Amino acid sequence: ARSSAPNGPSTRKIVQAHPTRFVGFAGVDPIRQSSDEISATITRAVREWNFRGVGELGGVDLLDPRCDAIFAACAELDVPLL
Repeated sequence: ARSSAPNGPSTRKIVQAHPTRFVGFAGVDPIRQSSDEISATITRAVREWNFRGVGELGGVDLLDPRCDAIFAACAELDVPLL
């Protein structure tokens, strides 16, 4: 099955194949993912897949405390949250 998810294999493949044309941003869901899963997803996306930040949050208010792990991972990795 093909994935159109922001962290899916097709997105990673496109970014890897055309790094001067496409920039990857990780997607996380603080409602369905634990803080550890969020941190691991962002770290892997930035360090292994050369994504440049976080771009999708699953429609959660940024002031929701469940977003704290996103802010922490972005700060630690020095990447933006769009």
